[in-house]
Amino acid sequence: MKYKLYAIFFLVIALGVAAIFFISFGYYPIAIVNGRFITAKTFVNDYAVASVYYQNILKTYEKSSSTPEILTPAQIQQSVLTGLIENVLIDDGARKEIGSGLDNLVNEKVNQAVDSGASGDIEKAVKSVYGINMNDFKNEILVPQAERDLLTGSLFLKGQKIEDWLTAAKKAGNIIILSGKFYWDGENVNSR
Repeated sequence: MKYKLYAIFFLVIALGVAAIFFISFGYYPIAIVNGRFITAKTFVNDYAVASVYYQNILKTYEKSSSTPEILTPAQIQQSVLTGLIENVLIDDGARKEIGSGLDNLVNEKVNQAVDSGASGDIEKAVKSVYGINMNDFKNEILVPQAERDLLTGSLFLKGQKIEDWLTAAKKAGNIIILSGKFYWDGENVNSR
């Protein structure tokens, strides 16, 4: 009996330490899309990339005569979360449409994109424009774009448009946002 209490005590302590670890490093869900988690860590990382990219756009427009629409941090976060949700829906749709060969096709498209220029120049451009390394660029930007392109092509062959498919997937999807700042209205992410 005595050892059982010790075991329970240490189990509770271990679970508490694990929970603190997962929460402090952002490994908790802020959204669930068709049973797949979008973690706070992914959201924060993508928000940082989007913020750097947006700041670089603003700097570019400062040198020209036109001005882009000024976005608030909340609007950028809303856009990032929408993009992450769309990426999950597109990944699911591409896997249904293309099947088991999707990963190979995606890798082929990503490698073609990376190999299309001088790798040193691409890495510098990625670091300058997005503020991330080449591996993160592949995973966060190129892979979702390759999946979107492949799904778009597959739908095109069926006479469908990706925009119409995505609208239907958003309405049919089981999307739950666990953030107090945002909510899902059935079609889009909105701020509270």
